[in-house]
Amino acid sequence: MRELAPAFTAYCALQAEIYRRFARLHIADRERADAAVERCLAEAATAWHHILSSPRPAAAVWQILTRHLANQPPGTATLARVLRARMTAPTADILLLHHVLHLSPAQIADLTGTDPATITCRLRAGQRSLAATPARTS
Repeated sequence: MRELAPAFTAYCALQAEIYRRFARLHIADRERADAAVERCLAEAATAWHHILSSPRPAAAVWQILTRHLANQPPGTATLARVLRARMTAPTADILLLHHVLHLSPAQIADLTGTDPATITCRLRAGQRSLAATPARTS
């Protein structure tokens, strides 16, 4: 078995829990959500040296995570699926990170490896999109 790089172990210690919380917004079944995160981290571990040489390592791992979440079979409607049906996936994800998981725009930028100005723009666009949609009544 290959030993993990200390930097990767530290990265996982910092990010794994928020990845799990985020995955659970996409996948209603907690075990499946956690398994998707574990697959993401396993893939990232195998590519860690390449990821570290990329311009934005956090963005590379975030791409792996969102790909693993997107590759799930259709299932229970989740807040993430509802938002992604109404706006772009990155915008929906930023709204979830900010409004549901209570991350600041700076924390979201660090987590996703995205420029802070892009986070702010997507937050505003997502909020405008939600405000423009009429409320559904039962």
